[in-house]
Amino acid sequence: MRELSGRNEAVLTALDDVAVAVSAIETDRPHASLAADQALQDLRRFVDKASAYSRKE
Repeated sequence: MRELSGRNEAVLTALDDVAVAVSAIETDRPHASLAADQALQDLRRFVDKASAYSRKE
C-alpha cells in the first residue's frame, strides 16, 4: 500500500506540474500557439504512459 500511495502521490504531483505549466501559457504572444501545442503533446504522452499503470481487475 505504501508503494502504491507513493506512486499515486508522484502522479498527482506530475498532474499539478502540468496544470501549472498549462496555466502559465501566455496566449497573447506570437509563439503562444507553439507553447500550447507543446503542452498538449506533453499531456498526450503523459496520458498514453499513464494508461500503462491502470489497474486491471
